[in-house]
Amino acid sequence: MKRLRESWEKSQTKSDKGDVHSYLEVYDLLFAKFAQEKVSLLEIGVFNGGSLAMFKDFFQPGSEIHGIENQAVNAALNGVAVFFGNAYTDEMLSVLGEYDILIDDGSHTVQDVEFFVTWYLDKVKPGGLLIVEDIQPEINQENLLKLVPEEYRKSAFFVDCKQSKGRYDDMLFVIHKAVK
Repeated sequence: MKRLRESWEKSQTKSDKGDVHSYLEVYDLLFAKFAQEKVSLLEIGVFNGGSLAMFKDFFQPGSEIHGIENQAVNAALNGVAVFFGNAYTDEMLSVLGEYDILIDDGSHTVQDVEFFVTWYLDKVKPGGLLIVEDIQPEINQENLLKLVPEEYRKSAFFVDCKQSKGRYDDMLFVIHKAVK
Protein backbone atom coordinates (compact mmCIF):
# COMPACT_ATOMS: atom_id res chain seq x y z
CA MET A 1 0.00 0.00 0.00
CA LYS A 2 1.23 3.46 -0.88
CA ARG A 3 2.24 5.64 2.08
CA LEU A 4 1.45 9.33 2.36
CA ARG A 5 5.10 10.04 3.19
CA GLU A 6 6.03 8.87 -0.33
CA SER A 7 3.70 11.48 -1.82
CA TRP A 8 4.98 14.11 0.63
CA GLU A 9 8.61 13.41 -0.36
CA LYS A 10 7.73 13.69 -4.08
CA SER A 11 6.09 17.07 -3.65
CA GLN A 12 8.25 20.00 -4.74
CA THR A 13 6.45 22.24 -2.25
CA LYS A 14 6.43 20.52 1.11
CA SER A 15 3.46 20.62 3.44
CA ASP A 16 4.17 21.04 7.14
CA LYS A 17 2.33 17.77 7.82
CA GLY A 18 5.51 15.69 7.51
CA ASP A 19 8.26 17.77 9.07
CA VAL A 20 6.86 20.43 11.40
CA HIS A 21 3.98 18.18 12.42
CA SER A 22 3.66 14.40 12.77
CA TYR A 23 0.49 13.68 10.82
CA LEU A 24 1.55 11.52 7.86
CA GLU A 25 1.56 8.19 9.68
CA VAL A 26 -1.73 9.00 11.42
CA TYR A 27 -3.24 9.90 8.06
CA ASP A 28 -2.03 6.59 6.61
CA LEU A 29 -4.22 4.85 9.20
CA LEU A 30 -7.19 7.20 8.83
CA PHE A 31 -7.14 7.16 5.02
CA ALA A 32 -6.56 3.40 4.59
CA LYS A 33 -10.23 2.73 3.81
CA PHE A 34 -10.08 5.29 0.98
CA ALA A 35 -6.84 3.99 -0.57
CA GLN A 36 -8.44 2.17 -3.50
CA GLU A 37 -11.25 4.66 -4.12
CA LYS A 38 -11.65 7.97 -5.87
CA VAL A 39 -12.18 10.39 -3.04
CA SER A 40 -13.29 13.96 -2.63
CA LEU A 41 -11.17 15.96 -0.21
CA LEU A 42 -11.39 19.57 0.90
CA GLU A 43 -8.67 21.29 2.91
CA ILE A 44 -9.02 24.72 4.47
CA GLY A 45 -5.70 26.52 4.60
CA VAL A 46 -3.82 25.89 1.36
CA PHE A 47 -0.78 28.12 2.04
CA ASN A 48 1.77 27.04 -0.61
CA GLY A 49 -0.26 24.13 -1.98
CA GLY A 50 2.07 21.42 -0.69
CA SER A 51 -0.55 19.32 1.02
CA LEU A 52 -2.98 19.54 -1.91
CA ALA A 53 -0.23 18.32 -4.27
CA MET A 54 0.57 15.53 -1.80
CA PHE A 55 -3.07 14.44 -1.57
CA LYS A 56 -3.45 14.62 -5.37
CA ASP A 57 -0.52 12.21 -5.74
CA PHE A 58 -1.61 9.93 -2.88
CA PHE A 59 -5.25 9.27 -3.75
CA GLN A 60 -6.50 7.44 -6.82
CA PRO A 61 -6.54 9.23 -10.20
CA GLY A 62 -9.83 11.03 -10.68
CA SER A 63 -10.08 12.01 -7.02
CA GLU A 64 -11.37 15.53 -6.42
CA ILE A 65 -8.92 17.55 -4.36
CA HIS A 66 -10.10 21.03 -3.36
CA GLY A 67 -8.80 23.77 -1.12
CA ILE A 68 -9.97 27.01 0.42
CA GLU A 69 -7.54 29.85 1.00
CA ASN A 70 -8.09 33.48 1.94
CA GLN A 71 -4.75 34.67 0.50
CA ALA A 72 -3.13 34.36 -2.91
CA VAL A 73 -1.53 30.96 -3.44
CA ASN A 74 1.91 30.93 -4.99
CA ALA A 75 1.90 27.40 -6.34
CA ALA A 76 1.08 25.46 -9.47
CA LEU A 77 -1.84 23.29 -8.46
CA ASN A 78 -2.58 21.17 -11.51
CA GLY A 79 -5.86 19.33 -11.26
CA VAL A 80 -6.77 20.93 -7.95
CA ALA A 81 -9.56 23.47 -7.41
CA VAL A 82 -8.95 26.28 -4.93
CA PHE A 83 -11.73 28.51 -3.65
CA PHE A 84 -10.58 31.93 -2.48
CA GLY A 85 -12.31 33.55 0.47
CA ASN A 86 -13.14 33.09 4.12
CA ALA A 87 -13.92 29.42 4.78
CA TYR A 88 -15.72 30.25 8.00
CA THR A 89 -18.76 31.94 6.48
CA ASP A 90 -22.22 30.89 5.36
CA GLU A 91 -21.38 32.22 1.89
CA MET A 92 -18.51 29.75 1.47
CA LEU A 93 -20.56 26.88 2.87
CA SER A 94 -23.30 27.60 0.33
CA VAL A 95 -21.01 26.94 -2.68
CA LEU A 96 -19.50 23.68 -1.40
CA GLY A 97 -20.69 20.15 -2.05
CA GLU A 98 -20.10 17.07 0.07
CA TYR A 99 -16.69 15.49 0.62
CA ASP A 100 -15.27 12.20 1.88
CA ILE A 101 -12.56 14.03 3.83
CA LEU A 102 -12.55 17.58 5.18
CA ILE A 103 -9.46 19.01 6.86
CA ASP A 104 -9.23 22.31 8.70
CA ASP A 105 -5.66 23.62 8.64
CA GLY A 106 -6.78 27.24 8.53
CA SER A 107 -6.66 29.95 11.16
CA HIS A 108 -6.66 27.61 14.20
CA THR A 109 -8.63 30.17 16.22
CA VAL A 110 -11.21 28.91 18.71
CA GLN A 111 -14.04 30.65 16.85
CA ASP A 112 -13.10 29.24 13.43
CA VAL A 113 -12.47 25.70 14.72
CA GLU A 114 -15.87 25.73 16.42
CA PHE A 115 -17.48 26.99 13.18
CA PHE A 116 -15.79 24.21 11.23
CA VAL A 117 -16.90 21.45 13.60
CA THR A 118 -20.44 22.84 13.87
CA TRP A 119 -21.16 23.55 10.20
CA TYR A 120 -18.80 21.49 8.05
CA LEU A 121 -19.87 18.13 9.48
CA ASP A 122 -22.96 18.45 7.26
CA LYS A 123 -20.58 18.55 4.27
CA VAL A 124 -19.03 15.16 5.15
CA LYS A 125 -20.39 12.18 3.23
CA PRO A 126 -21.55 9.19 5.29
CA GLY A 127 -18.46 7.15 6.16
CA GLY A 128 -16.24 10.21 5.76
CA LEU A 129 -13.90 12.11 8.04
CA LEU A 130 -13.81 15.62 9.46
CA ILE A 131 -10.35 16.55 10.78
CA VAL A 132 -9.04 19.61 12.61
CA GLU A 133 -5.26 19.99 12.60
CA ASP A 134 -3.00 21.83 15.02
CA ILE A 135 -5.32 21.96 18.04
CA GLN A 136 -4.19 25.00 20.00
CA PRO A 137 -3.82 24.91 23.80
CA GLU A 138 -6.59 27.51 24.20
CA ILE A 139 -9.13 25.18 22.55
CA ASN A 140 -11.09 23.39 25.24
CA GLN A 141 -11.32 19.75 24.14
CA GLU A 142 -14.46 19.08 26.18
CA ASN A 143 -16.24 22.04 24.60
CA LEU A 144 -15.18 20.87 21.14
CA LEU A 145 -16.64 17.42 21.80
CA LYS A 146 -19.91 19.01 22.94
CA LEU A 147 -20.27 20.58 19.48
CA VAL A 148 -20.37 17.14 17.88
CA PRO A 149 -23.92 15.83 17.45
CA GLU A 150 -24.71 12.98 19.84
CA GLU A 151 -24.98 10.46 17.01
CA TYR A 152 -21.30 11.03 16.04
CA ARG A 153 -19.79 11.72 19.47
CA LYS A 154 -18.66 8.12 20.00
CA SER A 155 -16.65 8.33 16.78
CA ALA A 156 -14.96 11.64 17.67
CA PHE A 157 -11.46 11.53 19.12
CA PHE A 158 -8.20 13.43 19.59
CA VAL A 159 -4.85 12.19 18.31
CA ASP A 160 -2.02 13.63 20.38
CA CYS A 161 1.27 13.66 18.47
CA LYS A 162 3.04 16.19 20.74
CA GLN A 163 5.56 13.64 22.02
CA SER A 164 6.89 13.04 18.51
CA LYS A 165 8.36 16.48 17.81
CA GLY A 166 7.68 18.34 21.03
CA ARG A 167 5.29 20.79 19.39
CA TYR A 168 2.57 22.27 21.59
CA ASP A 169 -0.03 22.07 18.79
CA ASP A 170 0.77 18.67 17.26
CA MET A 171 -2.74 17.32 17.77
CA LEU A 172 -5.66 16.30 15.57
CA PHE A 173 -9.37 16.21 16.28
CA VAL A 174 -11.16 13.62 14.15
CA ILE A 175 -14.82 12.82 13.63
CA HIS A 176 -15.73 9.72 11.67
CA LYS A 177 -19.20 10.29 10.26
CA ALA A 178 -20.34 6.71 10.50
CA VAL A 179 -22.99 5.47 8.09
CA LYS A 180 -26.36 5.45 9.83
